[in-house]
Parts: sequence; C-alpha cells; structure tokens
Amino acid sequence: MRELIWSASCSALLSTTTFATTLDCAQVDQYTSNIGVTCQTSKGIQFERIQDGKAGDMGWEDLKAGRIWFDSISDNLNWVAADNFCSNQLRSLPSDNDFEIATIHGFLEILRDMRSRTLWSETTFEPVPHEILAIYFDGQQADTDEDNPYSIHSAQCIE
Repeated sequence: MRELIWSASCSALLSTTTFATTLDCAQVDQYTSNIGVTCQTSKGIQFERIQDGKAGDMGWEDLKAGRIWFDSISDNLNWVAADNFCSNQLRSLPSDNDFEIATIHGFLEILRDMRSRTLWSETTFEPVPHEILAIYFDGQQADTDEDNPYSIHSAQCIE
C-alpha cells in the first residue's frame, strides 16, 4: 500500500514540475531566441532574452551585471552621432567598465555580431574631450584605443 501511495504522489509531482534547462550561449541564436530564454556562458554567467517595454526592442540581459545589450547596432557613425543614436532611445553607449565586465562575463558568446567591430564607448579622456575610447573586438578579446570623435565606428546601446 505504501508503494502505491508513493508512486501516485510521485507521478503527480512529475506531471506538474517543469525542469529548467540551461542552454549554452554559444549555441543560442542571438536574434531568433524567444523572450525568456536563458543561456549560460563558459564563464558561468547567465544571459536572458528580453524585450524592452518602452520601445519593444529585443536584447540580452546580463543577469549578474544587470545591463541589457540591445540587438540593434548602428554602423558608420562618428561619436556624436553614436551618442545621439543611443540618447534618442533613452539609452547610453557602454562605458569602458561596461565593456570590461561584459567581456569577463563572456558576452561575445551570445552577442556574436559584435566580433570584428570597433564600437564607441561613452568614456572620454578628460581634460582632452577630443579623445574618446573605442573598443575593438577580435572575436574573443577586447582591445582599446583612444580615438578622435570624428572617426567612424559602430554603436551598440545599453540600458
């Protein structure tokens, strides 16, 4: 009699329990993943596919850092145009610290379209406002360079 009771309660528990699966970020499609999909990088950090309530834009949230990296990247912008691109969306360009943390967290595993791009940072070098940090990704690591604001690079906004 005990076995039957245990079996019945166990099967009822199994039929109502959902088992979460953690996906490998390197295997997840950056753009077609459904909202709510969570993946984990090789660094052990989880990213979740989200949709922004303000504009409806899709992105990936670094669940440890709390930053959302949006899908849209705009190319061929000088620094002022890149800053305006993000400001118009009520977002910002990432700082050098944002890039550093995201790289440590393995965000290039999910945001693969950032590879081989040079992206503007919001970080400026004061008191010389004409020197701005640009970040280049070679596919694995980031390299930084001080650049003038009239150079042409890409912009990715964060929140």
